[in-house]
Amino acid sequence: MSPLIRPIDPPGPDRPRIESRPYRSVSDLTLLAAVERAGRHTRHPDKGAIARLLGFDFSGPVSRSLEKQLRGLRERGALRSETVYRHRREDWFLTEEGGRRLEQGRGEAEALPESPEHRQWRAARDLAAGQLDEVVGSVLAALGGAESAIRTRATGDLGATDLALLQRLLRWRLDRLGVVLYCLRDWPEPDDDVNDRWARPLVSPVERYAGNLDLLNATEQDELDWLNPQFEMDR
Repeated sequence: MSPLIRPIDPPGPDRPRIESRPYRSVSDLTLLAAVERAGRHTRHPDKGAIARLLGFDFSGPVSRSLEKQLRGLRERGALRSETVYRHRREDWFLTEEGGRRLEQGRGEAEALPESPEHRQWRAARDLAAGQLDEVVGSVLAALGGAESAIRTRATGDLGATDLALLQRLLRWRLDRLGVVLYCLRDWPEPDDDVNDRWARPLVSPVERYAGNLDLLNATEQDELDWLNPQFEMDR
């Protein structure tokens, strides 16, 4: 490796794991509330989406239990379903009757857990806050190394290979900083009251950071892989 390249330290603890609660049966009103929330925020409100909104990992036993309860509510006129045959998926929606029943009993329904979207937003913010100083320091170190290397150009020590590595190093570290700042300052807090089921993301300069949240989990080895000319990655 070129002496101009100094890998950053590992970023610290891995991203906090979002725990799901053990499955247990829920009331019909709570299930109706989950279906309503899925209809607001999920393009495909199937059993998996509904289970996650209830805070459960989606598994075979959970699927079978929800299936039975959902079909029972459909038979009683509170729900309707749409089958997407190509994807072998059944999406679920409140009917007018289901909406009335939910409004009448909303005070009796169990409060839904924090939504997966909000949990992801909160966990990413917490992780980004803990990485900000380290990532800023890594960018400043790379910029300082680049300036020092360029100033030695008259001695003939700086070659095109070194410049290519510097370019990749700066891109990697600036991308990490962009993701951290996006999580802390530009990612709007998910609002459960806003119907965003069919919302399309706005095209903006920060969208590339929204799509690269995995950089919050980047390790020293990830950076070394990125700097390897044989490592093909298009960010």
